[in-house]
Amino acid sequence: MHVKEVFNPGGRPGVTYNPRKQLELEKKFKDYLSGSNKFLEVTGPTKSGKTVLCHRMVKDIKHIWIEGQDIQEENDFGIK
Repeated sequence: MHVKEVFNPGGRPGVTYNPRKQLELEKKFKDYLSGSNKFLEVTGPTKSGKTVLCHRMVKDIKHIWIEGQDIQEENDFGIK
């Protein structure tokens, strides 16, 4: 295993997913998305698995991906 497979700044790590079953993150994610037209914000410390969890959970769902660092004001969403 190479370091790049685990720590990939700006990219998606290939081997670091940890489901943390005791937190039921996947179940909570699915339950939340089962409603229609919802906006989900995922926050947490750097390298805590936010991006990997999201990619894993929405891979078969039509979605819009917005990176937090790209949003500075309401107009950044393209809402008029």
